[in-house]
Amino acid sequence: MKKIEDLNQLPKIVVILTIVLSIFPLILHFAGLDFSTASVAVTSHGDDLDRAFYTLKGAFSHTILEWSAFSLALITCFLAFTDFAIKRDPATPVIGVALLCAGIMDAFHTLAAIRFVNSLADNSDFIPFTWALCRMFNAFICLIGVSLFLLGKRLPRKSAISIISIASILFGSISYLIIDLAASSEQLPNTQFPGALISRPFDLGPILIYVFSGFVFYQFFKRRPGPFSHALLLSTLPNIATQAYMAFGSEVLFDSFFNIGHFTKILSYGLPFVGLCWGYVSTNKEKENLNSKMRAITSSLDRSSMVSEANASGKITYVNSNFLKTTKFKQYELLGDSYKRFSSELDNALQKAINVTRGIVKGEFKFLDRDGEALWFEATISPILDSEGNIEKFVVIKYDITDKKLAESKTIEAMRKSQELARSKGLFLANMSHEIRTPMNGILGMITLLKDTKLSKEQREMLETIRSCGDGLMTILNDILDFSKVESGNIQLEIMDFNLKKCVEEVLYLSSYTASQKGLDLISKISEDTPLNLKGDVTRIRQILVNLLSNAVKFTESGSVQVSVDSKSIGKRRFEIYFRVIDTGIGIKKEDQENLFSVFSQADASITRKFGGTGLGLSICSSLAHVMGGVVKLESELDKGSTFTLVLPLEEGRVADEPETLINEKEIKFTEHKILVVEDNSINQKLAKLMLEKLGYGCDIAANGLEALKALKVVEEKGHSYTLIFMDMQMPEMDGISATKKIAEIYGDTRPKIVAMTANVYEEDRRKCFDAGMDDFIPKPLKVGDLKRVLGKELK
Repeated sequence: MKKIEDLNQLPKIVVILTIVLSIFPLILHFAGLDFSTASVAVTSHGDDLDRAFYTLKGAFSHTILEWSAFSLALITCFLAFTDFAIKRDPATPVIGVALLCAGIMDAFHTLAAIRFVNSLADNSDFIPFTWALCRMFNAFICLIGVSLFLLGKRLPRKSAISIISIASILFGSISYLIIDLAASSEQLPNTQFPGALISRPFDLGPILIYVFSGFVFYQFFKRRPGPFSHALLLSTLPNIATQAYMAFGSEVLFDSFFNIGHFTKILSYGLPFVGLCWGYVSTNKEKENLNSKMRAITSSLDRSSMVSEANASGKITYVNSNFLKTTKFKQYELLGDSYKRFSSELDNALQKAINVTRGIVKGEFKFLDRDGEALWFEATISPILDSEGNIEKFVVIKYDITDKKLAESKTIEAMRKSQELARSKGLFLANMSHEIRTPMNGILGMITLLKDTKLSKEQREMLETIRSCGDGLMTILNDILDFSKVESGNIQLEIMDFNLKKCVEEVLYLSSYTASQKGLDLISKISEDTPLNLKGDVTRIRQILVNLLSNAVKFTESGSVQVSVDSKSIGKRRFEIYFRVIDTGIGIKKEDQENLFSVFSQADASITRKFGGTGLGLSICSSLAHVMGGVVKLESELDKGSTFTLVLPLEEGRVADEPETLINEKEIKFTEHKILVVEDNSINQKLAKLMLEKLGYGCDIAANGLEALKALKVVEEKGHSYTLIFMDMQMPEMDGISATKKIAEIYGDTRPKIVAMTANVYEEDRRKCFDAGMDDFIPKPLKVGDLKRVLGKELK
């Protein structure tokens, strides 16, 4: 940054010399050095040449000084137009023209002073008056020229040329009018008062203008930093010095201060000239730096990238060696051809840049090399504009991403196979679940019915053992299914309002029998500041708490198990709920606690042998808590007990709707309702019929969806209708989903209530049932409690 700023300013030595040269002549004058060149009287001695020199030296030296200033103004103007041809900034030539017009007036002032051109007024008045007029003109037009571009913005080329032309004509006309006025006036105002404090008061005006110009030039330099604007700012110093020497020091023509003032005026003309020259130096340095950087970039691009150029019509005009090496083409095969030869995609993108966007286009494109092998490149198409803003050519830079694309393709294929495997795994588990639940439905259902028959004590104990083993098998099956859902990320939450107290009571009830058998106290405690109505997935919360509580009861031989709930507010109607399950059981070693929430993990192998279990329960609890935005924590000490804490962020909910009161099955007479069970498995048909008969209901049986439709038609022909249908999902000939849709299509709003009764227990299976038009859902194995609930709800 510092180097760039230095290039925008004149060298420090120029600034120092300007200050010194503006002040040092004054010091020399006071030191006794006389710079006057006044004419002296002709004497009788000496030759004619000496006498002529002494007679004319005042006017002669004045002419040299003035014409030196004019020459600098002329050269500066020429350089200013050259600068415009390079940089297209009209401010420089306008100011150059202003300086030239001021120089022309200085030249006229000199020529009239030596009577080279006719002027009517006497020299004693003409020279000081035209001097003051020239300086006033110089100050004004330079100020006007700078202000014009300080207030405006950079102009397009055509407008810039118009502005330069108008300014040149205006400044030239003003200078001509002033020259004509001065030359044609016989009497001019007296501007010189020898012996007065201010000997030339007319020169005070330019001083004030130059002081004000200093502030304006500074703003111009800030707006358009560069050596020329810096030189204009610096030139105000010798300009002010010039006018000060003339106004306060010069009393007669050609005296010491008169010549010092003319010298510093040359200095003020020379600074813009130096500024333009230094601008060329700076431009060349910048160009060289840029060329050096471009060479480095080009060299780097040649090594790492494929670089090509195309003309405005899209024909290739240049390709680098890396392009040829990668695509295996020869240079003569590509030059003059289009990109369509090896990449229609890239050619289309280039045509888009030519005809539509006219800007940079980026993308990934497929190429075919000379041998027809497919390659992939990331390409950037950049237009290069000429001075008129038209597209001159395009530069296309390409990076080989073939390896990346191949890796992406492999990753996509691996993901596809992984998803296929996950789908296969899910389908396998769903089928296994269905196949296991179907016979288990018969086993556990028959056990439930068998318990209500006359049995001996020994038979009842054996039956309870069978039921316990069956429940254990179902628990393992449910754990595996839940683990599969968690692993595949298919857990979907059902957010609803629920009652916290009721949720805790249900959890305690499920473990109360086992706890009472072991003589354990079950305790629940909910803090007063915890809201009782919350919003969340109560089914998953209950599942986690049941798992934690059943573990606590399992691993506690004596004492108590407590479920406590408290909360902390974390926002408007939002709370962090802490469910703690505290036991006085065997505890867990510290080294075993870290992996306790991992899959298939238990504290040690002896736990599995003594208490059983899959080691999935706590892993599932932790994953479910994570899905709900919470966490499960553990604090435990060996032989003293454990505390499992479930932390969940929940919203305060509304009062949960109370479920409809279940009616007593005896209140409904058999003749009032006709029930159809659609089930392909003969054991499950028998079990459903026995359970319904036990509850006081009869039913008809259909083995598949087609038979169900026939049954509905037969009953309708006899003037009756079914009130309720229990529908299995997977059946031959016509499944339960198709049958439900067909019934809804045929019977519309008059159709019977349809309840899914299936071993397909995934959430997506539930959704399919409800989407098809079913009214409720009962999972297998069938439980009398589930049947009671549905009968009470649907037949009320």
